[in-house]
Amino acid sequence: MLAAAIIGYFVKPAKETTITDETGAQSPEKSSVEKPSLQPNNQAVAPALVVDQSNRDNRFIRYTNGTVHLKSPMTKSRKINSATHRTSKDLELLDEIFASYRTVFNANPVGSENSEFTAALLGDNPKKVVFFDPESPHIKDGELVDRWGQPFYFHPVSAEELDIQSSGPDKKLWTSDDVKE
Repeated sequence: MLAAAIIGYFVKPAKETTITDETGAQSPEKSSVEKPSLQPNNQAVAPALVVDQSNRDNRFIRYTNGTVHLKSPMTKSRKINSATHRTSKDLELLDEIFASYRTVFNANPVGSENSEFTAALLGDNPKKVVFFDPESPHIKDGELVDRWGQPFYFHPVSAEELDIQSSGPDKKLWTSDDVKE
């Protein structure tokens, strides 16, 4: 049902827009054209995301750049590597995020490298759906990393099943302290 809502939602035209800056503050915008601004050193700054206010479905936020941020997996992504739970909970949260991806696309992301899975969760997918917070401190060099700063290992078993593994405190895969989902 969520997948149908997202698929159908892409065809709705934007009606009114609001600028959302990096602090979350919103202001009305007369034009949905996003223009980069210049900092004092004349370097371009990426424009703030413009929220499409025609969205009436509270499960996601649609932006005028065409991306859709799913709220539930985004919230879960912010809990990854929390000091209040163990690594096994991180893997459980990641599995739930990938389950959301499978709900929308009926399969796991295509890839064999962490960076390919991370890109798909960040919106590099056919519907531009964002499942993982792009501002997460747990994305390093385009890869999702565990609490020890090491990339998670993703192994697609099938279109519907994905093994997820952390290298553990010794930061080496395939040792006795690895944590597996």
